[in-house]
Amino acid sequence: MDYTGSTTNIDIQIEVLSEALEQNPKDDTLYVERGKLYHQRGQFDRAQNDFQRAAALNPNNREAESFIELIQEIFNYRYKDIYNP
Repeated sequence: MDYTGSTTNIDIQIEVLSEALEQNPKDDTLYVERGKLYHQRGQFDRAQNDFQRAAALNPNNREAESFIELIQEIFNYRYKDIYNP
């Protein structure tokens, strides 16, 4: 949902992918696609979880690994001062 409380296209896509994952929980590509949508929404923790799940299901999924590295860079940059006052 966006700040007005309305459902966005990304919300709908996430819902569709979540339903697809219920039917195909071992499909690493679905986790990557949903992770990308979470990334677009700025929900980096959920994105990271999906990318890590995809990588666990398919260690050869280079796209998942690339996104894991990207999210880790975001976490390292974004929260650096929180833990090092």
